[in-house]
Amino acid sequence: MRIGSRIFPYPNLNNNHNLSDYTMESDFSLKIDFKENGDIYRTRNSIILKNTRYVLKDKDLENYISSGDANVALIVECSASLFRKRYQITNKPQDIVIPIHLLKGEVFVSAYMYTVKGIKNYKSKNFDDDFKSYCFDLEPYSIFAADDGYKFKVEIDDEADNKNASVFMIIRQDDLDNVMKYQNDKDKIKIYLSPENYNSYEILKNEPTYNNVFFAMLVIPVLISSLDELKRLGNENSEMNTINGIIYEYKWFKSVCFSYKKETQKDLTYEEFIDMPSLELAQIVLNYSSSSGLKDFCNLMLKGMEDMDNESD
Repeated sequence: MRIGSRIFPYPNLNNNHNLSDYTMESDFSLKIDFKENGDIYRTRNSIILKNTRYVLKDKDLENYISSGDANVALIVECSASLFRKRYQITNKPQDIVIPIHLLKGEVFVSAYMYTVKGIKNYKSKNFDDDFKSYCFDLEPYSIFAADDGYKFKVEIDDEADNKNASVFMIIRQDDLDNVMKYQNDKDKIKIYLSPENYNSYEILKNEPTYNNVFFAMLVIPVLISSLDELKRLGNENSEMNTINGIIYEYKWFKSVCFSYKKETQKDLTYEEFIDMPSLELAQIVLNYSSSSGLKDFCNLMLKGMEDMDNESD
């Protein structure tokens, strides 16, 4: 939530001193560590807001925090992916980790200081001259210090993002009930859904927030069955007891090998393919979606409960 040039009916300490109602002696700022080249810290699956903290230089405002009358919140917003989340921060550095699939394009990170239960006779000796002789009563959750913070961009790896398109084809089958079926074809693994389930898939497929849940519920079980089928065929057919032999017969398996190498930094051998449980291999090549899906579902539930609490307030 960027404050910008918003006008408040009481003095506000803004990191942009041109917009602040305080003298230059006071300051409120959000601090995040970036790499030497200016990039945000990230892993393959996460964005890391490194050593996130605030810096406050105003004794009167510091006292409000010390007494529990005020807190500082960090807001992370990404309009392209409809992501918005609030985090509580302090003046002690902490790492904030955000799953990368929840973000896309420009991301804004800002911070503000707000009242917890309201403040009577709000004042500071560093009010500028227009407010110096006044006191103010602040309602709960009033913002009275802000920093519009940082902006960075999250580029989407289209190759990884479209991995399911290179391996799977989701098909509507009108005569199906709630039982999902699949067919292990030469070019792709075809997944057949009932009309009702296919409509649900159409709604969710373009929402990055639900990618891991979608993979965990729909794609991983089918991939496990398909990998087990390839292992059985390799035992029965000498022409398919090599990696190249499998790829020759089932072109989609090349994408599995590519993803495995990208994740582990080594080629998948036939011996490893046979010995490794299909459940384990499926999770590796699909970005550990089972574990990530569980975390994402938990976060979605907690966000829903938080939104309900905010509405009740």
